[in-house]
Amino acid sequence: MEGNDLSDDEFLAAVDHCAFGPHEFPHRAHLRLAYLSVRHHGPAGGEAHVCSAIRRLAESHGHAARYNATLSRARVRVVAHVMAQHRGAGFDELLALHPRLLDKHLLLAHYTRAALFGPEARAGWVAPDLLPLPVTA
Repeated sequence: MEGNDLSDDEFLAAVDHCAFGPHEFPHRAHLRLAYLSVRHHGPAGGEAHVCSAIRRLAESHGHAARYNATLSRARVRVVAHVMAQHRGAGFDELLALHPRLLDKHLLLAHYTRAALFGPEARAGWVAPDLLPLPVTA
């Protein structure tokens, strides 16, 4: 189950109940979670919701050490920025307008691999070391 066949409410409930298996939550699902969380909670609340949800999901499968706070926060910030540019756009429409979001390596334009995947990034927020992330007004 990747969640593509679930309604938005069903998808969020599945995330909240850790119903996705360890290999059933690909990059697109992370983007959808970011989109729905920002839509429901605003940028800051959405960021907190995503971080909590992804951490719980990782922990539920015994992968707590793989959780990356910086990666989760940065993805939400990029999605929130794009959403602000296209207010009211649905998730699929947003991806059609910005297909680069689907590139799971997009954040490497902003971070070196060492900064994005290092222990500090896993534990908490690390600012980009190459290019600032876009700012949402």
